[in-house]
Amino acid sequence: MTEGNFPPEGTVYGGWSLNQERSFLEDLVHKRLTLLAAFVALIFAGAVNAPSPSIVQASVLTFGTVVAAALASATMRSHEKLSIILTAIKGNDPSHPVTSVDAVASRRSRFALVGSAVPALCFGAVATATVASWFACFGFTVEAAFANVGLPLSVLESRP
Repeated sequence: MTEGNFPPEGTVYGGWSLNQERSFLEDLVHKRLTLLAAFVALIFAGAVNAPSPSIVQASVLTFGTVVAAALASATMRSHEKLSIILTAIKGNDPSHPVTSVDAVASRRSRFALVGSAVPALCFGAVATATVASWFACFGFTVEAAFANVGLPLSVLESRP
């Protein structure tokens, strides 16, 4: 089925309607976002409590990056499916509560922010910390980089 070519609301496939799928996916997206946020917090807690900089810290963050990528990808995919279903409901059933609430809402929806940007930011934070941790393990720090090019570290402090 292409986007916009949906069955009428109320159509049931094997006992499963579009509204039931919407309800299931809303719950799934919520649970996956919660799991991703808790996992990222756990990884950062583990990394902060590891000796710094160390291979252990970098390894914890590397593991976290791999798992966060999988969780973020799954969350974003579920969110995409939910978005398609909500578009179908809004287009086919003007009496559905989703359509009614959307028409009354005073502001633009931040639905895409929650399902796409939050998982991407969680993954990006863990990935950035991983890269920084591996650089620190091998002695690549801001101080070392400035010393290599002959600049004093006070150049960073003098910026507004």
